Amino acid sequence: MKIFYALIVLLGVLPYLISAQNILVNPYLQDAEPESIKIMWETNGGTAHTIEWGLAQNDLNQTTAATSISSQGSNLIHIAQVSDLSPNTRYYFRALSDNQSSTVFDFITPPNKSSDQSFNLIAMSDMQRDGSNPNVFGDLVSDGIIPYLEQQYNTDLPANLGFVMIPGDLVVTGNTYSQWKNHFFDPAQELFSRVPV
Repeated sequence: MKIFYALIVLLGVLPYLISAQNILVNPYLQDAEPESIKIMWETNGGTAHTIEWGLAQNDLNQTTAATSISSQGSNLIHIAQVSDLSPNTRYYFRALSDNQSSTVFDFITPPNKSSDQSFNLIAMSDMQRDGSNPNVFGDLVSDGIIPYLEQQYNTDLPANLGFVMIPGDLVVTGNTYSQWKNHFFDPAQELFSRVPV
């Protein structure tokens, strides 16, 4: 009888387990403007995808729906254009996809275009994986860029870095999905989730 009940419970939960989706690529920031920013992330499915955001980490009181486009297999890339922001202001956000949510991240919008406010940027290129040094990009982010900014300024990454610019050679083969996920987005997630790229 116990086996019968266990089977009933398993059959009831199995469809949920099979259809449960995960965040595959953490949120990353794009196209930052003084009053808007684009936030993108990837999941392996799901139906409801939004960004919750606000001025305080514990008060994400605004919601922006995302549009989704197909990626690898049944994966979806989600794009949320968050608007009506104030220039040079810190915002907190997290991505929600069905029952999954990302960590809460923060960013600072750029100042107005007429502002004389200075900012730092990082320009790097040729980030594609090198067979003789396969972890160079991840090492550059986690052992180079972030510690350098923490030592030179403080631990407030968004306040001390305006954006990251990468003009080319991001992965070895651009139509190979695993290279984008494993060699580009995963090593840079700590940076790209808080600083626009």
